Amino acid sequence: MDENGAMGELLAVLLLHGALSAVYIIGYTLLSSFSPSIEILRLLDKSPSGVRRDEMRFKYLDTALGGNRVETLVRDGMIQAHGDRVALGGGGRLIATLVLFYRHTIGLPDGVGEVSVLLATRLALLLAVSPAGMFLGHVAAYRGLRAAGRRPTAHTSAIAGIGLSFVALVVATAAMAWGDVTSSWLAAGATFIYVTATYAALSVLYLDIVNIAETSLHMHLLLEVAWNDRLSLSTLIDKYSPAHMVGERLDRLTALGQVRRDGDRYYLGGNRSALMISACVDAWRTVLGMPTSPEEPREP
Repeated sequence: MDENGAMGELLAVLLLHGALSAVYIIGYTLLSSFSPSIEILRLLDKSPSGVRRDEMRFKYLDTALGGNRVETLVRDGMIQAHGDRVALGGGGRLIATLVLFYRHTIGLPDGVGEVSVLLATRLALLLAVSPAGMFLGHVAAYRGLRAAGRRPTAHTSAIAGIGLSFVALVVATAAMAWGDVTSSWLAAGATFIYVTATYAALSVLYLDIVNIAETSLHMHLLLEVAWNDRLSLSTLIDKYSPAHMVGERLDRLTALGQVRRDGDRYYLGGNRSALMISACVDAWRTVLGMPTSPEEPREP
């Protein structure tokens, strides 16, 4: 094998390893912090008679949300406070500008076998640019669904865009690799597994970008300041208080079918997928020896 061949295979291996490693690192944030949405679902799961919104109290939110996040952004220079007025700092302005460009481009409103060395190189390069295909698919899905009178969310349109991009990737891979993989079922299977596994890992990373633009509290704080340069610091802290965040999460969970509202009481909805995922995350935490509840004491 020549030097170019070795570099091609190394690139393919590093791309898969890097994508999977990044997914694991991002997934670790599920263990190091606790989702208010999951804690709401757990509370409702233990309360068959329902719970009113004003009865929902989560002690850890007093320090995990609201003013604590605002103060962190001010201390880090992402937000600058001038008296009671706030403005974006240099770093905050850069991040907000990048995320706003991403959102506006999509259309989101404000508010095993012998595979040739050459093939390995081409597949690695094709997969390396596949996130651009996901982005273009996301743009097409969101704008197309909006034009058709649907009401897509950033996440549902992202998943649709990832699906569209995967179809294009499969077609491109088949055209590129047909002569190499049709001679051996083993080569064909290995190629399919490699492409699918790498694409799936990159898809998770893309969805994390969507999460940053749509659900990250820190990002929402920066966008609030970017959208309204007359916002006061006290208003910002009050708007992102624990009570406000619980209400926002309840509305989102109700829209997703995870929670059902009857009058002034909330009940666990028919869709229990989030709770099932949280059970897997808790099993992961248990294996690592980490607490499975925000109320449990952490190791010093």
